[in-house]
Amino acid sequence: MARYEELTVNELTLNKMVAGSDVGSTSTIRFKFPAGFLGKVIETGTFQSTADGGVTLTSDNDRPNSFLADDSGANIAASVRNVLARTLLTYDQSGGSIRSVMGQLKMISGVDLGTGVYTGVQGYLEWVASNSVDAGGKVSAIDASIEVADGATLTVDASGLLAGVKIELTAGGGGTATVTQTGDCAALWIDTAGTITDWKVGIDINDITTGIDIGACTTGINISGANTTGILFGSYTPDSGGSSGAALLRAGTYTVPLTESTNYQGGIFRMYLETSGVSSYNKGAFICLKTTGAKGIHGVCSLVEVLAQSVAGPTSVYAGQFVAHLNSATAKIASSGALPELVGIWTKITSEVGSTIAASTVACALWVDNQLNGTVSGEEYGIFATCGGSKVDAFIGFETTSSGWTNLFYFDETAYDQDPVGTATVSGGTADKYLKVSLNGTAYGIQLYAI
Repeated sequence: MARYEELTVNELTLNKMVAGSDVGSTSTIRFKFPAGFLGKVIETGTFQSTADGGVTLTSDNDRPNSFLADDSGANIAASVRNVLARTLLTYDQSGGSIRSVMGQLKMISGVDLGTGVYTGVQGYLEWVASNSVDAGGKVSAIDASIEVADGATLTVDASGLLAGVKIELTAGGGGTATVTQTGDCAALWIDTAGTITDWKVGIDINDITTGIDIGACTTGINISGANTTGILFGSYTPDSGGSSGAALLRAGTYTVPLTESTNYQGGIFRMYLETSGVSSYNKGAFICLKTTGAKGIHGVCSLVEVLAQSVAGPTSVYAGQFVAHLNSATAKIASSGALPELVGIWTKITSEVGSTIAASTVACALWVDNQLNGTVSGEEYGIFATCGGSKVDAFIGFETTSSGWTNLFYFDETAYDQDPVGTATVSGGTADKYLKVSLNGTAYGIQLYAI
C-alpha cells in the first residue's frame, strides 16, 4: 500500500535512498517549503567546472532525475503538464537575466564532441505505431508561446527584442571567439532522418507584417540542393499604388533606391544557368502577364537614369542589352528549318481571329522612340546598326507567311511633309549611287541622287 508523507522543512539533504527502508517503492513524497523560503530547494552536487562535482552519469545511472507520468489508460480532457517551472515576477526587472528553465551543457577545455547528439535542451515526440493528428490538433516537439493579456498592450522599444525563439552564437564573457565552419553549421537546421516522408513545409509563416527580415550578411538566401521550385508565390494582392507600391520582389524604391559606390561589377539580379539537354528549350528568365481588365500591362520594363553630376558621366547607358554568343570555336547551332536560330532579340505581336484593336491604336512589333531634348554633340539615330564579323546579307531581311507588307515605309499625316521626305524632283542632282535590294535572289538598285 502506498505511503504518503508530507515534510515541511527549511533545508533537506538526501544522501542515499536505502532499499528496504520505511519509504516503499510506491510511496509518494512531497516536499513543501514555507512561503518566502530562500534556500536551494533541490540541488545535486555543487556548481563547478571540474569532474565529480555533481551526480555521476553512467550507462547504469543515465537519468538521475526523472519525472515519469502517464495517462493511466484514459483520456485526459484537461490542460496538464508533467513538469511545470513557473517563475512569477511581481516587480519591474532590469539589469539581470531571468530564465524559468535553463538547460546547459558545458564542455571544459580540450573536450571535443564526436558522433552522437549533444544539446542543451531537447524536445522529443515519439509515436510507437501508426497514429494521426486530427483536424484542429497542434503538435510540436517544442512550443514557444508569448501571451499578452486580453485588452493589454505590450510595447517593444526600438532597441528592444521580443522573439518567439532566439538563436544566438556567442563568445563567452562578451569577448571574441572563432567557429571554423567547414561542416554544416546553421542557426536553424531542418532535416529528416531515416526513410521517412520529407517535411511538406520547412518554415510556415502566417499573418505577419514581414515574413523574413535579413540583416547584414554575406549571402541572404542560399539554395544549394536540388529544387523543383526555388521560391513559389501562391497569391498576390497589391495593397498600395505608385512606383513604390506592392511587389512580389522588391529591392529599394524609386525614391529610396539601393546604393553602391564600388568600382566592381554589380547588379540587382545576376543569374547563371548552364544546360546540357538535347531537346526542348530553356528560358533564362520568363514572365507571363495576363489581364481580364482594363488596366495596362507591360511584360518587362527597364528604366536607367543618369542623374545630375558634377563630373564626367558614365561611359555607357543601356536600357537593355541582349547578346546571343557562340562562345567557342566548336560551338554549333543546328538548323530547324522553321525559325531563325541565332537571334539577339525577337519582338513579336500576335492576336487570335476575332480579337480587335481600336482604330486610334498603333500596333507595332518594335517601337523606336527618340526623345533627346538636351545637346547632342555626337550622332543620334533611331536605329544604329554595326557589324564586325562576316559580311551581312542585308540590313533587314523580309520573310512572310501571310500577305506581306503594304508599304516599305509609311509616313503618316504628321511626317509626310517633313524631313527626310523631299520634293518630287531633284533639282540638279546626279544619279550616281543606288541602294542594293534583293528580290527573291535578284539584285535591284534604288537610285540615289547627289543633291
